[in-house]
Amino acid sequence: MKPLKVIETFAGIGAQKEALNRANIEHEIVHTVEWDIHAIMGYAVMHHHSLKPSRLSKEKIIEKLSQVTLSSDGKTPLSTTGLKSISEEKLQLLYASIQKNKNLCDITKIRGDQIPNDTDLLTYSFPCQDLSNARAFHYQDNEGISKGANTRSGLLWEIERILREKFSIGADLPTFLLMENVNAINSPKHNANFLQWQKELEEMGYVNKVYRGLVATDFGVPQQRSRTFMLSVRTDSINEIEMSSLVFHKPYDLSKYLRLEKYPDEEIAVTPNMTPSRKKILENNKHLAENGKVIAEFANTISTKQDRNPNAGVILQKNGDMRYLTNREAFLLMGFPEKKFNKLKRLNHKHIYFSESALIKMAGNSIVVDVLVEIFKEIERIKLVLLEKTHTSEEVELLQRLRGMKE
Repeated sequence: MKPLKVIETFAGIGAQKEALNRANIEHEIVHTVEWDIHAIMGYAVMHHHSLKPSRLSKEKIIEKLSQVTLSSDGKTPLSTTGLKSISEEKLQLLYASIQKNKNLCDITKIRGDQIPNDTDLLTYSFPCQDLSNARAFHYQDNEGISKGANTRSGLLWEIERILREKFSIGADLPTFLLMENVNAINSPKHNANFLQWQKELEEMGYVNKVYRGLVATDFGVPQQRSRTFMLSVRTDSINEIEMSSLVFHKPYDLSKYLRLEKYPDEEIAVTPNMTPSRKKILENNKHLAENGKVIAEFANTISTKQDRNPNAGVILQKNGDMRYLTNREAFLLMGFPEKKFNKLKRLNHKHIYFSESALIKMAGNSIVVDVLVEIFKEIERIKLVLLEKTHTSEEVELLQRLRGMKE
């Protein structure tokens, strides 16, 4: 089979790319779309074998980057003044990363004709802020993913706009779409809008399979992270019954993910001064390890900040201090191999491109790679089902054999 041509929107640090590699699926990332500068650089450093910083001057890079929309916090656009405040070395790495990632940056500026007609898969893990239960509690009138709502989660409808632009002129749409978001998308507050989204996709010829509450522990990762995925297949020759339910109960072992007493500097960085609020964090959250020994089966959900209540869990050290998960442990619990995290750490030795808070945010905003691996395997299986409907058994057998030789 030909390489899977993929577009990663809301790409983050490339959990999709990592999962495709691990699943041994031959692929080409046609474009990424991401505006957070730390995620952009993180993606490039982790997933590209060589990344040479740009040789352009700071002034020239600022001139070019002023033409796209970027953010340093994932919430608000960076102004030209904000770009000027970034060091020349960091800007050179950022600009090179955008080029290397084939990054279109701003989802609101993408046109339908920028999505090639032979795209196989488009992934979209749009922002969850306006769906999450915590935000809904503080902002009762939040419109979530209502169509036309001026919210971060409302960026979902940019995907609909892009697809409609192609659909309206009869151009080919991606065969597969993959969505990921928090389970609150199924809640009474947001479900009507989610169902409307599914109906819009059906009008464009997609069959949707919603996977509610896929938990990382079922996929062999000791983190109780539960998320909703939706796989959409554009075809008239397959129905929802033919899509796997993705039920797994793989074993897991938290001790393989924690790095107790192995990286003292990293542990110090996540050891807070004890205050009344942090005593509550200690009392209220899962104890993952104590005195150098793992005592829990799994961590709770990793978020974008560990110095909060609730969090993923705490570790009691031999000296009596409490610490949080290190960024290294968080990346491992999101399914990224340690060698990829080490690439980020090595880059930070010369210049601090990624702060401690930026690293944990990158991990917390990502997707558990091991879950994506199984979904991508399902996509490959469905591709074979579709091939069987349009090719002879001999042709399918040859394609399978050729693929096995490549693997």
